[in-house]
Amino acid sequence: MTRFTRRVVLLVATVFWGAAAVSAGAAATEGDLQYNQIRFQAAASESVANDRMQAVLAVQDEDDDAAQLADRINQTMAWALEQSKGQQGIDVRSGGYSTQPVYNKNALSGWRASQQLILEGSDFSQIGKLIGVLQQRLQLSAVSFSVAPDTRAAVERKLIDQALDSFKQRAEQVRKNIGTPGYRIVELSINTEDMPIQPYPVMRAEVMSVQSVAEPRFEGGDSDVRVSVQGLIQLQ
Repeated sequence: MTRFTRRVVLLVATVFWGAAAVSAGAAATEGDLQYNQIRFQAAASESVANDRMQAVLAVQDEDDDAAQLADRINQTMAWALEQSKGQQGIDVRSGGYSTQPVYNKNALSGWRASQQLILEGSDFSQIGKLIGVLQQRLQLSAVSFSVAPDTRAAVERKLIDQALDSFKQRAEQVRKNIGTPGYRIVELSINTEDMPIQPYPVMRAEVMSVQSVAEPRFEGGDSDVRVSVQGLIQLQ
């Protein structure tokens, strides 16, 4: 074997040995990462008073003349917006507007239209008074309650601390039971769960031509705010 050939063989052997050592090291590292690993979760929750209300009102009408129907719908909504103007602490916005054909024995017999008005705020009494005014010409379609974003964020910050403390307590319990000197956290995720109260529909009633309507009364109830912590620990 020539000197050049021996050098090539030696170089190839060295490269192969180095690659094998790297592979063995990587396998050992992967094995370490998967050794004595335990996955579990902990959670904390709190019942919080709903302090945000949303009410959906609508004007609905039918006519065989689409233009006259649209004119009445538009006038009624303009009146509703005027009544809602300047209401301190109530967010007012227009909702969906739809016009649909009405058929009788496969023949077009008229048109049906509706438009929504959405009220949101934290003063339930004030919203109730405005609803009482608007019900002179609009119908109350649905009401829902929820925890305001700022309130929810403050509660979640407290629950995150509680959930993490619970997670560490469980990890320590596992470590003591298995009998290892320590543990380390490999993975950790924090999840907040939004569980709003679903809107409840309001029975449809005929809109009466009266000067005033008694304001409805509302009780917001509570919602559950929950934070969960999921993690993976490795006993050492």
